[in-house]
Amino acid sequence: MWFEVLMYLSLALDALSVAFQDRTPNAEMTEQMIPVANVMAACLLVLLVYFVWLAAQRRKNWPRWVLAAALVLSVISLVQVITVNGIQFDSVVDIVRTDVSWKGGVTPVMKTAHLAESFGVRCELHTTIYHPLEIVNLHCCAAISNCEFLELLYPISYMDFGMKPAIDIDVHGYAHPPEAPGIGVGWDWDFIDNCTIKVL
Repeated sequence: MWFEVLMYLSLALDALSVAFQDRTPNAEMTEQMIPVANVMAACLLVLLVYFVWLAAQRRKNWPRWVLAAALVLSVISLVQVITVNGIQFDSVVDIVRTDVSWKGGVTPVMKTAHLAESFGVRCELHTTIYHPLEIVNLHCCAAISNCEFLELLYPISYMDFGMKPAIDIDVHGYAHPPEAPGIGVGWDWDFIDNCTIKVL
Protein backbone atom coordinates (compact mmCIF):
# COMPACT_ATOMS: atom_id res chain seq x y z
CA MET A 1 0.00 0.00 0.00
CA TRP A 2 2.76 2.47 0.94
CA PHE A 3 4.53 1.65 -2.31
CA GLU A 4 1.40 2.57 -4.26
CA VAL A 5 0.78 5.79 -2.30
CA LEU A 6 4.39 6.96 -2.72
CA MET A 7 4.39 6.18 -6.42
CA TYR A 8 1.12 8.06 -6.98
CA LEU A 9 2.52 11.04 -5.02
CA SER A 10 5.63 10.94 -7.19
CA LEU A 11 3.51 10.93 -10.34
CA ALA A 12 1.44 13.82 -8.97
CA LEU A 13 4.67 15.82 -8.55
CA ASP A 14 5.64 14.91 -12.11
CA ALA A 15 2.25 16.10 -13.33
CA LEU A 16 2.67 19.41 -11.48
CA SER A 17 6.14 19.90 -12.93
CA VAL A 18 4.72 19.36 -16.44
CA ALA A 19 1.85 21.77 -15.72
CA PHE A 20 4.18 24.57 -14.59
CA GLN A 21 7.08 24.09 -17.01
CA ASP A 22 8.18 26.95 -19.26
CA ARG A 23 6.23 26.88 -22.53
CA THR A 24 7.89 29.89 -24.15
CA PRO A 25 8.81 29.01 -27.76
CA ASN A 26 12.54 29.05 -28.51
CA ALA A 27 15.05 27.62 -30.98
CA GLU A 28 14.90 24.14 -29.42
CA MET A 29 11.12 24.04 -28.83
CA THR A 30 8.98 25.73 -31.49
CA GLU A 31 5.36 26.75 -30.96
CA GLN A 32 4.17 23.75 -33.01
CA MET A 33 6.26 21.30 -30.93
CA ILE A 34 4.91 22.46 -27.53
CA PRO A 35 1.41 20.82 -27.82
CA VAL A 36 3.02 17.59 -29.08
CA ALA A 37 5.42 17.57 -26.11
CA ASN A 38 2.49 18.18 -23.72
CA VAL A 39 0.50 15.24 -25.19
CA MET A 40 3.54 12.96 -24.99
CA ALA A 41 4.16 13.93 -21.35
CA ALA A 42 0.49 13.29 -20.50
CA CYS A 43 0.58 9.86 -22.23
CA LEU A 44 3.77 8.93 -20.37
CA LEU A 45 2.17 9.87 -17.02
CA VAL A 46 -0.92 7.78 -17.81
CA LEU A 47 1.32 4.84 -18.76
CA LEU A 48 3.26 5.14 -15.51
CA VAL A 49 0.00 5.26 -13.51
CA TYR A 50 -0.97 2.02 -15.26
CA PHE A 51 2.40 0.46 -14.34
CA VAL A 52 1.93 1.49 -10.68
CA TRP A 53 -1.51 -0.11 -10.69
CA LEU A 54 -0.11 -3.31 -12.23
CA ALA A 55 2.73 -3.44 -9.69
CA ALA A 56 0.59 -2.64 -6.64
CA GLN A 57 -2.74 -4.29 -7.41
CA ARG A 58 -1.81 -7.15 -9.72
CA ARG A 59 1.54 -7.90 -8.02
CA LYS A 60 3.36 -7.99 -11.34
CA ASN A 61 7.16 -7.82 -11.13
CA TRP A 62 8.01 -6.47 -14.57
CA PRO A 63 6.23 -3.11 -14.02
CA ARG A 64 8.30 -2.68 -10.83
CA TRP A 65 11.48 -3.08 -12.90
CA VAL A 66 10.17 -0.58 -15.47
CA LEU A 67 9.34 1.93 -12.70
CA ALA A 68 12.73 1.37 -11.08
CA ALA A 69 14.46 1.98 -14.42
CA ALA A 70 12.36 5.14 -14.95
CA LEU A 71 13.36 6.35 -11.48
CA VAL A 72 17.06 5.73 -12.17
CA LEU A 73 16.82 7.60 -15.50
CA SER A 74 15.01 10.49 -13.80
CA VAL A 75 17.72 10.75 -11.13
CA ILE A 76 20.48 10.70 -13.78
CA SER A 77 18.66 13.39 -15.79
CA LEU A 78 18.15 15.52 -12.66
CA VAL A 79 21.84 15.26 -11.72
CA GLN A 80 22.84 16.28 -15.26
CA VAL A 81 20.53 19.33 -15.21
CA ILE A 82 21.76 20.43 -11.76
CA THR A 83 25.39 19.94 -12.84
CA VAL A 84 24.92 22.16 -15.90
CA ASN A 85 22.50 24.81 -14.61
CA GLY A 86 22.65 24.59 -10.84
CA ILE A 87 19.49 24.70 -8.75
CA GLN A 88 17.06 27.25 -10.17
CA PHE A 89 13.60 28.29 -9.01
CA ASP A 90 11.36 28.95 -12.00
CA SER A 91 8.55 31.46 -11.85
CA VAL A 92 4.91 30.79 -12.70
CA VAL A 93 4.77 34.26 -14.31
CA ASP A 94 5.15 34.19 -18.11
CA ILE A 95 4.19 37.76 -18.98
CA VAL A 96 3.94 41.05 -17.07
CA ARG A 97 1.38 43.64 -18.26
CA THR A 98 1.60 47.42 -17.98
CA ASP A 99 0.60 50.57 -19.90
CA VAL A 100 1.09 54.33 -19.70
CA SER A 101 -2.47 55.14 -18.61
CA TRP A 102 -2.84 52.68 -15.71
CA LYS A 103 0.78 52.69 -14.57
CA GLY A 104 1.19 56.47 -14.58
CA GLY A 105 3.33 57.38 -17.56
CA VAL A 106 6.38 56.34 -19.55
CA THR A 107 8.89 56.12 -16.67
CA PRO A 108 6.90 53.60 -14.55
CA VAL A 109 6.22 51.52 -17.70
CA MET A 110 9.92 51.38 -18.55
CA LYS A 111 10.82 50.51 -14.94
CA THR A 112 8.29 47.64 -15.03
CA ALA A 113 9.67 46.40 -18.36
CA HIS A 114 13.28 46.50 -17.13
CA LEU A 115 12.35 44.69 -13.92
CA ALA A 116 10.58 41.98 -15.94
CA GLU A 117 13.59 41.72 -18.27
CA SER A 118 15.92 41.18 -15.31
CA PHE A 119 13.91 38.03 -14.49
CA GLY A 120 13.75 36.86 -18.11
CA VAL A 121 10.01 37.63 -18.40
CA ARG A 122 8.25 39.38 -21.29
CA CYS A 123 6.49 42.69 -20.65
CA GLU A 124 3.48 43.28 -22.90
CA LEU A 125 1.66 46.61 -22.95
CA HIS A 126 -2.05 46.69 -22.17
CA THR A 127 -4.31 48.87 -24.33
CA THR A 128 -4.94 52.41 -23.12
CA ILE A 129 -8.16 52.49 -25.27
CA TYR A 130 -7.61 56.08 -26.51
CA HIS A 131 -5.28 56.12 -29.51
CA PRO A 132 -3.20 59.22 -28.73
CA LEU A 133 -2.12 57.32 -25.59
CA GLU A 134 -1.64 54.20 -27.71
CA ILE A 135 1.01 56.18 -29.63
CA VAL A 136 2.86 56.68 -26.33
CA ASN A 137 2.46 52.95 -25.65
CA LEU A 138 3.82 52.23 -29.13
CA HIS A 139 6.94 54.31 -28.48
CA CYS A 140 7.46 52.33 -25.25
CA CYS A 141 6.99 49.04 -27.14
CA ALA A 142 9.69 50.06 -29.60
CA ALA A 143 12.08 50.78 -26.72
CA ILE A 144 11.43 47.55 -24.79
CA SER A 145 13.44 44.54 -25.96
CA ASN A 146 11.24 42.03 -24.11
CA CYS A 147 7.97 43.28 -25.68
CA GLU A 148 6.42 41.58 -28.72
CA PHE A 149 2.86 42.88 -28.99
CA LEU A 150 0.88 46.14 -29.07
CA GLU A 151 -2.69 45.63 -27.89
CA LEU A 152 -5.33 47.75 -29.67
CA LEU A 153 -9.11 47.66 -29.53
CA TYR A 154 -10.79 46.87 -32.83
CA PRO A 155 -12.12 48.35 -35.07
CA ILE A 156 -9.31 50.89 -34.85
CA SER A 157 -11.35 53.69 -36.49
CA TYR A 158 -13.65 53.82 -33.43
CA MET A 159 -10.76 54.69 -31.11
CA ASP A 160 -8.69 57.24 -33.08
CA PHE A 161 -11.09 60.15 -32.49
CA GLY A 162 -9.53 63.46 -33.52
CA MET A 163 -6.22 61.98 -34.71
CA LYS A 164 -4.51 62.32 -38.04
CA PRO A 165 -2.96 60.23 -39.31
CA ALA A 166 -4.10 57.02 -37.60
CA ILE A 167 -1.64 54.48 -36.15
CA ASP A 168 0.47 53.09 -38.98
CA ILE A 169 -0.06 49.31 -39.17
CA ASP A 170 1.42 47.61 -42.23
CA VAL A 171 0.02 44.61 -44.16
CA HIS A 172 2.02 42.21 -41.97
CA GLY A 173 0.40 43.53 -38.78
CA TYR A 174 3.41 45.52 -37.54
CA ALA A 175 2.72 48.91 -35.96
CA HIS A 176 5.23 51.68 -36.67
CA PRO A 177 5.83 54.63 -34.31
CA PRO A 178 5.39 58.04 -35.95
CA GLU A 179 8.57 59.94 -36.80
CA ALA A 180 7.08 63.42 -36.23
CA PRO A 181 8.47 65.58 -33.38
CA GLY A 182 7.47 64.76 -29.81
CA ILE A 183 5.31 61.67 -29.51
CA GLY A 184 4.15 62.25 -33.08
CA VAL A 185 0.40 62.63 -32.54
CA GLY A 186 -1.31 64.81 -35.13
CA TRP A 187 -4.66 66.40 -34.29
CA ASP A 188 -7.54 66.86 -36.73
CA TRP A 189 -8.76 70.18 -35.30
CA ASP A 190 -11.47 70.59 -37.94
CA PHE A 191 -12.97 67.25 -36.96
CA ILE A 192 -12.63 68.09 -33.24
CA ASP A 193 -14.27 71.52 -33.71
CA ASN A 194 -17.15 69.99 -35.70
CA CYS A 195 -17.77 67.48 -32.90
CA THR A 196 -17.54 70.09 -30.11
CA ILE A 197 -20.87 70.84 -28.46
CA LYS A 198 -19.69 73.23 -25.77
CA VAL A 199 -16.37 74.57 -24.50
CA LEU A 200 -16.21 74.70 -20.70
